[in-house]
Amino acid sequence: MKAEQRYQPLKSHNIQRKLLDDYYAEVKQAQSRGIKTCYAIGHAPTDLAVAMGFLPVYPENHNTMCGAAQVGAEICEVAEAHGYSMDLCSYSKCDLGSFFSGPATKSPIGGLPKPDILMTTTVCNTHLKWFEELSRIWHVPLLVLDVPYFHDGLSEQDRAAGVLYTLRQLKEEWIPFFENYCHRPYDWDKLQECVGYTSKTGQLYAQVVNSCKNKPSPITVFDTFLLLGTLMNLRGSPQAVSFYEQLNAEIAERIEQKFSAIGEEKYRLYFDNIPVWYKVGWFSRKFTSYGACMVAAVYSQVWIRCFGQEDPARPLESIAETQFLLTTNQGTMSRINLLNQICRDFSVDGLVMQVSRTCKVFIPDQIGIMKKVQDETGLPGVIIEADMIDSRFFSEKEADSLIDGFMEILRTRRR
Repeated sequence: MKAEQRYQPLKSHNIQRKLLDDYYAEVKQAQSRGIKTCYAIGHAPTDLAVAMGFLPVYPENHNTMCGAAQVGAEICEVAEAHGYSMDLCSYSKCDLGSFFSGPATKSPIGGLPKPDILMTTTVCNTHLKWFEELSRIWHVPLLVLDVPYFHDGLSEQDRAAGVLYTLRQLKEEWIPFFENYCHRPYDWDKLQECVGYTSKTGQLYAQVVNSCKNKPSPITVFDTFLLLGTLMNLRGSPQAVSFYEQLNAEIAERIEQKFSAIGEEKYRLYFDNIPVWYKVGWFSRKFTSYGACMVAAVYSQVWIRCFGQEDPARPLESIAETQFLLTTNQGTMSRINLLNQICRDFSVDGLVMQVSRTCKVFIPDQIGIMKKVQDETGLPGVIIEADMIDSRFFSEKEADSLIDGFMEILRTRRR
């Protein structure tokens, strides 16, 4: 029989909901208020745009909202009807499908308005082609940061050259672009301020993620997924810093009380790949019913390493470093070492490898990484096929059966 467990939500979820509602209201009103908007991928250095008065907008985050509202697949089908392949990244299809739907879009916020500029990098090829398509559709400028691949075996000299190559683009192309577009000198003081807020926000979010090292864990990885919204949308602002300070205070109270997020914590698990946004609640309830707390995920680590390392005293240099050293821009051995470290730090009992069918960044070598880590740690694992927002790639019945079998293995090992 499964253990009777219950997930305990945080009060901060409601606070974040209000912050994000206000943010998207501002996005909708930006044009009428004369505010320029910059559409960007999640890890893009948007502080560079915020420093010059742009409001950053992240289509990926809008797509996660569509996924959570369980309309992602339907919106993706609109893009497919316009000739885009079903195997393309579902984030890109959802964004394009929402555009082609116009006022009839199923988006929970009615879609996104036209941007003034676009910003992406080459870390993900899909991001590049997706934003090239948006530039063609919207007829707006596209800034691309060409980030060299940080493969295994690079020497310190090669690493320094990669950072320098990235930095030169920021200095010689991006800064002049903003000055020409805005018809004024670049605001370096504002950039330092924004980078300071972003770095502090990233560090505070890292505290949230690392709180799961406690036994029992005061929160779950599903909390860290959902509570990433403020960092993703409001970074570079004092509001984001204040939110995570308040969140960490709430978590600290739980730790002091030895509070468990799921009730009796019997197992501690790792979750790989992007969250399945339309099934976050289902996954949470499923594992909680077994007394299994999801305590670690590489997805959370990506954002900690991207935004918690920037330095306001050397803003451009630290931005170049974080872009080049991004987790998803590194080789297979680096990702194996990272997963091994996560398993040790968070006292993981088993691996849940969610294979997002349309994501071309997390899928490569994912199963090979799992097997190598299993060889080195002896941890059991389960592979679940799904997608971040396209529910057509997910079978709840199949996943339910796989998880039941996986938990039986964990239970037998525990005996």
